[in-house]
Amino acid sequence: MSTSEFETVSLRKEVLSRLGVFYVDLMGRSGFADSRWMHLGHSFEDMRENRWLERVHPLDRDHAREALLRHFRGETPAFKCEFRVEDGDGEYRWFISAGAVERRERNGTPLTFVGHNEDVTSLHNLREELQRAYRLAEERASEAEALRGAGAVVVASLDAPTAVRSVIEQLQSLVPLDTAMVCELEDRELRFVGGASDVTEESFREFARRRLKTFLKVVKSRLPESAEEPDQPTRYKLYVPLVARGATVGVLALARASAGFAKEDVRIAMSMADYLSLALSNARLYSRMQQRAEIDQLSGVLTRRAFMESAEQVMDHAFHTGKPLCCLILDLDHFKSINDTYGHPVGDQVIRTLGAIMRDSLRSTDMVGRFGGEEFCALLIETGLEKGREVTERLRLAIAATDFPGVERAVTASIGIASLANAADDETAPERLSIEQIIQRADVALYHAKETGRDRAVAYDMMEAADRTAGSRDSLETKKSGQPGAGGGGEPA
Repeated sequence: MSTSEFETVSLRKEVLSRLGVFYVDLMGRSGFADSRWMHLGHSFEDMRENRWLERVHPLDRDHAREALLRHFRGETPAFKCEFRVEDGDGEYRWFISAGAVERRERNGTPLTFVGHNEDVTSLHNLREELQRAYRLAEERASEAEALRGAGAVVVASLDAPTAVRSVIEQLQSLVPLDTAMVCELEDRELRFVGGASDVTEESFREFARRRLKTFLKVVKSRLPESAEEPDQPTRYKLYVPLVARGATVGVLALARASAGFAKEDVRIAMSMADYLSLALSNARLYSRMQQRAEIDQLSGVLTRRAFMESAEQVMDHAFHTGKPLCCLILDLDHFKSINDTYGHPVGDQVIRTLGAIMRDSLRSTDMVGRFGGEEFCALLIETGLEKGREVTERLRLAIAATDFPGVERAVTASIGIASLANAADDETAPERLSIEQIIQRADVALYHAKETGRDRAVAYDMMEAADRTAGSRDSLETKKSGQPGAGGGGEPA
């Protein structure tokens, strides 16, 4: 049998139709549609001329038309195109349609067309699912990297504003934001910590003032809250609670103008919120530990080490700004006899009460430190000599008027005071002294107060030159005769 005998094969159109084959006589009305086309509720007449394009999705129509015309013009050997076709219910199915012109006129005009339709909706859906899976994997990888970066920052930094800025930057790499800010909840007050680069303390205050109810709602519910404010430039808002160790430590506020926050945005924001919560909690814990190391636990004022570390900076600032400053040294009179008579626990209570008196008598801006045993030192910020003497005298009288628990006699104190400016000079032109030098001057004045009767305050600047020369720490220590420290327990760190 020769090959030419197989150039034409007789098959019933029903069989071809079931296989997805269709045939169109482009010059007449003969032909048949395939079963897949008809399964969508369309007839052969719907396939003729350009009526088939009316069933194609509007976004795919031009592409399908152009692909067929290119083949009709002889520019491609065959037609093949993927597009969506509407079914009788108004839904769309994905088709791959392929075919070729069977016969043409001498001038190339197509006469008949044979094609094949395949419903690939399931395949297309699988392909989309695979693409979504790839995108999700990429997003998860980016998210994991951002979370890793946020975690590294939180572990490396105990400074809350620094950690917050870094975590916000990681969040912005995942979720488009116009602005972001973090506030900390402490003692039932919201305090600005940090945020995006454009956020300031002032802008936060204004933002929090207008939305205080929302902040408090999020704090109470511990659930994220979204809102839309059409009259605002950044109309979409998202508030996320910051919860650490079972307690709400703050709120993360996000805003943007482009679109609302989707579930995925909220999920990512909550993941980052965990790191922000940890950053705030760690910074707060570190601050408390640092404070504990800097505060004398018996008197409640600064330790000597903490006092000296900060005092030099205060002295330098006073000199460069031309501000006056006073230093006072206070020492309880006959403290050893209190320990010997009433016991060291009572002596400790005396120190504790004295610390409270000094904190209450001086301003919060002043520095107070316990130097050892019953001896305290203070820097009176932006205070000239005359004002410093008034403050010192009030402090001395407050101590003398206090009933110290467990002590059945009056407790008094001697105080020495020295000024950063010489008494004869203008107080706006302070003398350059180190912290050690001004303390030494106040100490000389304290010795003079002890030598001249105790329970008094003496200013170094008002002493005679001979008295200044005579006073010294060594002679004062000799007068104390080896007196022990804190309630008899030695000098604090």
